[in-house]
Amino acid sequence: AILTAPASALRSTEMLEDLVRDPPEGLDVVIPATRARMAPLLRAYEPDLLLCNGFPWKIPVDALAVPRLGAVNGHPSLLPKYRGPNPIGRAIRNGETEIGWTLHRMDADFDTGPILAQKAFPLGYEHSWDELVPKMADCVSELLPRALEGSDEIRRQGAGGLQASAGGAGGGPSPADRQPHLR
Repeated sequence: AILTAPASALRSTEMLEDLVRDPPEGLDVVIPATRARMAPLLRAYEPDLLLCNGFPWKIPVDALAVPRLGAVNGHPSLLPKYRGPNPIGRAIRNGETEIGWTLHRMDADFDTGPILAQKAFPLGYEHSWDELVPKMADCVSELLPRALEGSDEIRRQGAGGLQASAGGAGGGPSPADRQPHLR
């Protein structure tokens, strides 16, 4: 099944509209009304593994506990650097020359779980979103099989490399990133 957030929680509804209009063959599209509904809906599917990418809500711990092999998140930075929302924008603003993709176990906090796999790629000011997406997709297609190789490893609590505290400007969002920007 594909679990997605309601349209009101998404930045763009185009993908949601496509999923609802033409769901992938053999997959249900599940849209919880609230965060509290996530765990009961997931339990109904008895998933082995939860793969998350760009989900707009913090997933409750009871929902993360449902899949027997746990939950894995894809994050567009080299964690622990640039945890939280808009890591690519913050990396560009800070003049970074590379960015990357991290697959990590999900835990109760944002982007703090043990790292399963990472890969860096060059980041330059000439990149548009259309140019970055294929680079990120290449990273995911390389990293996902590596991260999921040992399902027994994923199942064990703490599998993967523990993250250091990123601290400072590269860690979580800065106070400016948490405030609305007016231009």
